[in-house]
Amino acid sequence: MGLGMALRGRFTKGKKSITAGTAIDMLLQPKKNYRMVLTDLWVIAGSTAHVLTAMRPITAPVTLTAAVTAGASYVLPVSLDPGSAAGLNAGIPGGSGTVSQLATNVAAASDYIVVLLPDGTYYMDTIASVATLNWTMTGTLPTNGAASGASVWWFGITTDKDAYTTEAHPALTVTASIISKWQDSECGILATNRSYEPMILSDSNGTTAGTIEWVSGGFVRE
Repeated sequence: MGLGMALRGRFTKGKKSITAGTAIDMLLQPKKNYRMVLTDLWVIAGSTAHVLTAMRPITAPVTLTAAVTAGASYVLPVSLDPGSAAGLNAGIPGGSGTVSQLATNVAAASDYIVVLLPDGTYYMDTIASVATLNWTMTGTLPTNGAASGASVWWFGITTDKDAYTTEAHPALTVTASIISKWQDSECGILATNRSYEPMILSDSNGTTAGTIEWVSGGFVRE
């Protein structure tokens, strides 16, 4: 059976652009108990080549230890630093293990995160500063804020590696002046590493503005 027959909850997203010099960041929302698979990706880079990075969470998610009020310069109080030894141990199946062969890489300014909101949607942001387990964020948390116990996924930056697989975020070269297309309906072109994980597509968007034209995919049951 081909991938097309196995996919559930198919989705498409299109066109997103921004002024040159600022990354184009597109959040793809997850589905519980399913792994996300992309089958189509079309991107334009303008007259200068870009790099598009498919960012996946680099550790298991952590949770909020208290509710967070909506607004600007909000602070996320997290249960663990996901890149610390304790955070990496907690992410090992069964909740125990050793990080002796895993490189710790604690959360820091400019790291990307996604947090689950009370209405079941997801919010993407970057960290402005870290004070132990309290992360001050750069954006404005939407109405209704975030609930205590909500999941927070940590992506690091575009050059970081997954703590468990040691694989870097996949990076694709977007050729100048054409529509770069990646398509594979049989096997997929990109996927999350684990079930119930969001993905962030981040286009470097340097010098001349580009566009993420079209994204399509679905979910495979784990």
